[in-house]
Amino acid sequence: MTGRKNLLAGAGAGAFAALLGAGAPAYAQEISDEIVVTAQKRSERLQDVPLSITALSAENIEQAGITEFRDYAVRIPNLAFSYSNSVGAQSQAIAIRGVFGANTTGVYLDEVPLPSSVDPRVADIERIEVLRGPQGTLYGARSMGGTVRLITSQPDLDEFSGHARAVGSHTDEGSWNGSSDMGLNIPVVEGVFALRGNIFYDYEDGVFDRVASADAPIDFGVNENVDGSRRVGGQLAGRLSLLNGRLTVTPRFAFENADTFGRAYADIAPGNFTHSRMFNEDEKGWNDWRLYSVSAQYDVSYGTFVSSTSHFTRDFGDSEDFAEFTSFAFGLPPSRSVIRANGEYEATAQELRFVSDFSGPLQLTAGVFYQSTDNAFTFPPTPVGDVFSNIFSQRLQTEVEEQAVFGEARYSLTDRLHVTIGARWFDNSVDFNGFQTGDWVSTDTFAGSQAEQDINPRYRVEYDVTDDVLVYANAAKGFRIGGVNSFSNLLCAPDLAALGISAADALSFDSDTLWSYELGAKTSWAQNRFTANGAIYSIEWDGLQQLVPLTSCGFFLTLNAGTAESVGFELEFTARLTDDLTLTAGVGHADTEITSAGAYGASIPVGAPVQQVPEWTYSAALDYRFDLMNLPAYAHLDYSFVGESYSGNNDSLNRRVRPSYEIVNLRSGIELGSWQLAAFAYNLFNEHANLSDVPPLAIESPGRPRIATNRPRTIGLEARVNF
Repeated sequence: MTGRKNLLAGAGAGAFAALLGAGAPAYAQEISDEIVVTAQKRSERLQDVPLSITALSAENIEQAGITEFRDYAVRIPNLAFSYSNSVGAQSQAIAIRGVFGANTTGVYLDEVPLPSSVDPRVADIERIEVLRGPQGTLYGARSMGGTVRLITSQPDLDEFSGHARAVGSHTDEGSWNGSSDMGLNIPVVEGVFALRGNIFYDYEDGVFDRVASADAPIDFGVNENVDGSRRVGGQLAGRLSLLNGRLTVTPRFAFENADTFGRAYADIAPGNFTHSRMFNEDEKGWNDWRLYSVSAQYDVSYGTFVSSTSHFTRDFGDSEDFAEFTSFAFGLPPSRSVIRANGEYEATAQELRFVSDFSGPLQLTAGVFYQSTDNAFTFPPTPVGDVFSNIFSQRLQTEVEEQAVFGEARYSLTDRLHVTIGARWFDNSVDFNGFQTGDWVSTDTFAGSQAEQDINPRYRVEYDVTDDVLVYANAAKGFRIGGVNSFSNLLCAPDLAALGISAADALSFDSDTLWSYELGAKTSWAQNRFTANGAIYSIEWDGLQQLVPLTSCGFFLTLNAGTAESVGFELEFTARLTDDLTLTAGVGHADTEITSAGAYGASIPVGAPVQQVPEWTYSAALDYRFDLMNLPAYAHLDYSFVGESYSGNNDSLNRRVRPSYEIVNLRSGIELGSWQLAAFAYNLFNEHANLSDVPPLAIESPGRPRIATNRPRTIGLEARVNF
């Protein structure tokens, strides 16, 4: 095939294709080098993949100045995000097509699965792929809504290269920020072994000021910009090519150390940059992780054998001042009250697979997967002034073991008609233990286990209407792992009786599952100068893992309660309007609804939309290349809109709304030989977005929710040299 691209699917795809084709001018030059993705664990042109995918190339990333998840998330139709955990390092949550909740979206760095709250810096990245819909066959339990993949640049065996970059900027409400990074690619033995590494340092000044409240025992004045942050990290990869290039081994080490000097949350509303407090207490946090991985690829005449081995460790912590609550709730005089939490996470994963390259109509992708994780979370003893030495302390540990066998078979019935059948058999087990004690809580120990086996299928039909128009239909099942609850059997007995559930049944919860049905098309026109890609979908979600409060004892249970649905579409468009001017645009619509509450009267009422999921997301960007004083230059302008949604901290009596918001970014640069200079203005119109009212680490002070928000307007300069 010579090329094909995307369009909204269904019975009218052919007619719409004909309509576009009739009016498209016959340009002689193609739009650009086409993106090759590995979404189906084999290298394919983006336009040949019968899935709803958004892919950002290294050029897209560079022109837009993308460095972290927030930068690209708002550009992806039907990708929503929020901050829904009380610990900052674990707070980031991703929802695709309305499938919101912990462990619903997979995040991968190359072949390695990561916790979805990890946000690797976008440095030396070849491309970003966002796969919509359940990816339960090839990617497993944590991809029931979709998968986000960051693909790094691989070591080059033949050419020495490198770069260095420095960035300085200023943020409204704050002060100066700075970052720098550099990278090298060294062919140690040309054609056989190479090393590629990069390292970075980022500093962001804070934007929130802490002031003494009216009831503070001491007026400590104004402490400015208390929420600054610092991050340092990098990676080093090797590439060894043996057996005339048929065997490739790539070891990689990556790390990040991040420190936050205060919690970057607004009080009450996102435009409020003042923290009014009784005490001048820093709310520090950290998030350090290490990733060790080795991938190996062996090519034979009939396909490729792949092995991916990884070990990931993470150490994180956070703190929060809740003196206002202790004073309000218990009538205490102002007393220093800071709650702290820390965690350790380890994951070891192994995948072996075979990807065929048969000469006939049948192609296979098949493999086995194993992962074990150990997640320990601790609240050390929490004192309140000189009154209590420990109002609360807790330690919880969860160990998960996953085993799976997966495969997809694609068969070409004709040159243009293809069918795919896939399945993933999984065997998961969860072991949980813990304890809590303190003056304000009961002293309890917790223990339990949960295990499940099942099969996740996928079915697909795809048809090449022409070499440039592909239509497809997908039906796939997705799931996420179950777990174990912690609660006091003695104190919570009345609540359990009211729910009609025994303590034994309340101890664990099962996987929730969904079925997704999708019709899509990918089309290209005028020798690939224009593309239009789209899909419509319907998701039926069953046995939702929902929090059910036990009001008299203060615990929460996660129970399989009720059903939900999500119906919508994505449409993405790219056009080279002239040889120098390119327009990209995308729109996503997700109409979500809780369709039944289940047996336990879960906290989200029937008819309500799924939390943290906007109904509409859309974005557009213009890229213009031109000559400035006979030097190559470019200008980039992008716009993103995220619609209104309900907060994650809602129940039937508390309907907190996250208003819609719009972000505009501007960036322009010039090339001076090996040097590049750029100027930028991010959040040009200084929008203050409500990204979440974050669950408190302790207890929310009455009338003072804490709001995660974006950075105010930031203007800066960047210099880069390539060598």
